[in-house]
Amino acid sequence: MHPKKFAGDEEKLQTEYPNFDLKTYDYYCQTHNKLPNLQILSARLNRGDKNDKPLKLWVEKQYGEHDAVGYMIKQHICSFDDVKDISWLAFENYEKFYNERSGIIKSKLIQMLGVDSM
Repeated sequence: MHPKKFAGDEEKLQTEYPNFDLKTYDYYCQTHNKLPNLQILSARLNRGDKNDKPLKLWVEKQYGEHDAVGYMIKQHICSFDDVKDISWLAFENYEKFYNERSGIIKSKLIQMLGVDSM
């Protein structure tokens, strides 16, 4: 979801996001290839439209501000209660995004598997 282009390239990150919190960057480097930051996209979308675009920018461009909320709920990026706008998809909010989506995925799995907790 958030592009992997910054993992291991702090200089590139600092160029595009000069005020980015380095603690969050370390967290990103450790988690960018884990389930809460992954999404299955068709090859056309992944290599074309999405490529290495920041998540918030891609969602805005692909769906517009209004349709982006529906997209995020459908893709289990957020729940109805979380959505006020899509600003939290900004890369600067990566840690919050990752933790929120992790909880949503866990809740969905518990519901789908019919278990009490995991």
